[in-house]
Amino acid sequence: RHLPEGLWWTAIVYPSIWLSDTGAFVGGNFLAGRFLGRHAMVPKLSPKKTWEGFVSGVVWGTAFGALFGAFWEIASGPGSRLGFWPGAIVGLVVSLAGPIGDLAISMLKRQVGLKDTGNALAGHGGMLDRIDSWLIGGAAAYYCILLLLR
Repeated sequence: RHLPEGLWWTAIVYPSIWLSDTGAFVGGNFLAGRFLGRHAMVPKLSPKKTWEGFVSGVVWGTAFGALFGAFWEIASGPGSRLGFWPGAIVGLVVSLAGPIGDLAISMLKRQVGLKDTGNALAGHGGMLDRIDSWLIGGAAAYYCILLLLR
């Protein structure tokens, strides 16, 4: 919130993470997964996560970051530090970092013998499973944005 245009950076980060996760699901199950097969990333930690889904998620998250950055650059006019390329870079970083958070929580669950982190959200594995990508993705985005603003 203390970054220049911090609200707008936040508006890129969390939707990029969410769309990356959605893109991984859609791409892994319906698009690339159907044509290329399903190649598991880390079968012992998260058997349903595939490389096809990962690549699809990175494409979706990066595309959203780029499009939102371009939109903000047009809407705010000259002088904005947020634009197509900064948006694309942040989208790429969070799309790469998000699955690390997801796999880290999966690893912790396996170590303690849990399938889900709670039952507050039926069918979703618990609240922590809904935000695990945000934990690492948000931190990675913050440091990425600091570098972009230098």
